[in-house]
Amino acid sequence: MTNNDILERAKTIIGNDIRRYVEADGGKIEVIKFENEILFVKMGGACKYCPALSVTLKGLVQKRIKKEIPEIKSVEVIL
Repeated sequence: MTNNDILERAKTIIGNDIRRYVEADGGKIEVIKFENEILFVKMGGACKYCPALSVTLKGLVQKRIKKEIPEIKSVEVIL
């Protein structure tokens, strides 16, 4: 799978599964890039300054993404 394939698959998973949970709490999530086995996302809205951001990022986003795309080793946030 190419980096572009991985990026598009991650966008699909976030768009179809994860975004609704983030938006339900007033947040926003956008896939920015994939490089060096790391998926970078931008978190906005209520997520931007939320003290539970790391829980959402690692417990929801990263867990779900890694389950579907094992080539992604980590999900990191760009604020």
